[in-house]
Amino acid sequence: MRAVFASKDGFFNRSVASPVIRSNDVKVTVDATSINPHDIKAMTQLSDNNEVVYGYDVVGHISAIGNAVKHFNVGQRVIYSGTDKRQGSFAEEQVVDEKLIAKVDDHFSDIQLAGIPLVGLTAYELLFEQMNFIASKNANTGKKLLVINGAGGVGSILTQLAHWSGLIVFATASPNHFQGLLRNKVDTVVDYHKALRPQLNTFVDGTAILSNLDDYFDAAVQLTLPHGIIGTTVSSKEGIQFSKLFEKSLTLASEMVFTKANTHFRDETQGQILKFLINLMTLGEIKPVISKVISGGITAKNLSHAANILSTSHAAGKIIILNRPCK
Repeated sequence: MRAVFASKDGFFNRSVASPVIRSNDVKVTVDATSINPHDIKAMTQLSDNNEVVYGYDVVGHISAIGNAVKHFNVGQRVIYSGTDKRQGSFAEEQVVDEKLIAKVDDHFSDIQLAGIPLVGLTAYELLFEQMNFIASKNANTGKKLLVINGAGGVGSILTQLAHWSGLIVFATASPNHFQGLLRNKVDTVVDYHKALRPQLNTFVDGTAILSNLDDYFDAAVQLTLPHGIIGTTVSSKEGIQFSKLFEKSLTLASEMVFTKANTHFRDETQGQILKFLINLMTLGEIKPVISKVISGGITAKNLSHAANILSTSHAAGKIIILNRPCK
């Protein structure tokens, strides 16, 4: 099969053997995938001789199953994010543990479904598991949430989930993305070029920092109410002063989407969360935000094009790469 490897010098195509299936795995023919900032960041950290197949958004069809698989059959259409410890989705085929996947019907297109897994899981786990808001419609009514980088892939889903759950949502972006934020159910848009506190004129129960933790940590401490939660999907480069949390008894919570799969801790919940998110899509409560669709297959050329877009622009939403004509 063809796979697209990443090296420190970029993407390149290579013909490799079909991946070996384990007893709890399904093998999936990849119909569409997406590129994420994680892929770009990881490429920059590769050593000279290190070559990796990335890709952590999949919609595809099961072509084979392991002998211990209980819940899936050949031919079924599925979505998943997977794990960064095995070959990713920038390939014609991929194997994945059945706990991490969810069945989908033909109600949604490949484009729509490929825009959900990684950002949807990250948004759900950060908001409802790490930050402890309640994952039920209008269950958090009256509480307030500030989202740093509301226009990105995770932010575009997290703000919709927050609104659905009853939170009053504030979100930062540049002014050219304000209309997109409003379409994603943000109550108050905040220009990240300006000081945040005067624009909010209130305090929030939680702050979700989805980019530049070092730049926004102090503002989050100032704006989050005592005993509130600061959640983040990014690490600190400079080192943050945890002592600043103590005066207000704030909690700092982190989210990394691969933790469950890599540690085998509650990994079955990822398939369950994906089913939950698909149900919300069906009900019209959330929708994927797509910024670009690239057809013509999962190739080094197309992934290089997608990476260039992601690296040189503030893309709002996901970049989808189709491996076959759109369904």
